[in-house]
Amino acid sequence: MSATPVFASADLLATAAVTPTANTNHDGTTGTYSTVFTGTNGVPQRIDGIGINASAAAAVTTQGKIRFFITTDGNPANKRKLGELNVPPLTPSASQSGFSDTWYPPRPVAVPDANTIIYANTNQGEAFVAIVFGSKLN
Repeated sequence: MSATPVFASADLLATAAVTPTANTNHDGTTGTYSTVFTGTNGVPQRIDGIGINASAAAAVTTQGKIRFFITTDGNPANKRKLGELNVPPLTPSASQSGFSDTWYPPRPVAVPDANTIIYANTNQGEAFVAIVFGSKLN
């Protein structure tokens, strides 16, 4: 335990596109993965959740999943699955919003340096935008 307490010094907010390439794999190594967040050396961070929105250009979704993976050694071959979101079939209209949801890890994800990278893939090959939120720590 640290003798000096660690507090959040600033909010963390980052966005990234999730590549619309279908990948039904859960192994973290096969298929296409999008990098949604990379840590920063010298700036420890904490991820509290990842929001997902259907891309405005292709907002229609089909039944599927979005999966989240992490590597902590900077090697993409060493990804481990963090969790996933269910994606329902939706067709946005004046009375129906497009898909939007947030994945919350069971506990905040520590991102101590640039070797920690968060990835996502989409089961059905649909376009999404990821919004990573949390805190920078001092």
